[in-house]
Amino acid sequence: MNHKLIFILILLIVTFTHAQVTATVESVKPRLAIIPLEARDVSETDASIATQYLTTEIIRQGRFWVLEREYMAEIMEEQAMVLTCTDIECAIEIGRVLAAERVIVGSVTRSDGNYVLTVRMINVEEGSVIASTTERTRASGTALSNLAKDIGGRTYVNSIEEASSIGWLWWTLGGAAAV
Repeated sequence: MNHKLIFILILLIVTFTHAQVTATVESVKPRLAIIPLEARDVSETDASIATQYLTTEIIRQGRFWVLEREYMAEIMEEQAMVLTCTDIECAIEIGRVLAAERVIVGSVTRSDGNYVLTVRMINVEEGSVIASTTERTRASGTALSNLAKDIGGRTYVNSIEEASSIGWLWWTLGGAAAV
């Protein structure tokens, strides 16, 4: 009987400790708001699809608490604000309203038969651009989706890693440009 009681006690302690550690690790993740990508010389559908792939991949990576789009839209509606922007000041204001620590903004453009996807990560508290990338891919829906997914997979708490294939990549980190 004592062995059963000790076993149950140990099991409870291990379960409680695991729950505490998991909660601590999860609470460290920054809250991220992803503003829908702006459509520039492309359809709203193309920009929406790119936004969805970017968001899905960032969620799948598990590095952030990504705010749900419906939740963000509801809060913005309550505040009589619009959930679209590409400039830093607007993104910071939206981030503060949503209590997000990081905000991702960007755009999808079409240039010379290619899609150009620009994504910036902004630190709401500091009011600064943490990372930015502008990348090109051939003009097809699949290529755009794959590029958005690839960028999402390379998005970390304080950076967007450079793509492994040099190709059409321009990289900007904290305002310092490198090719």
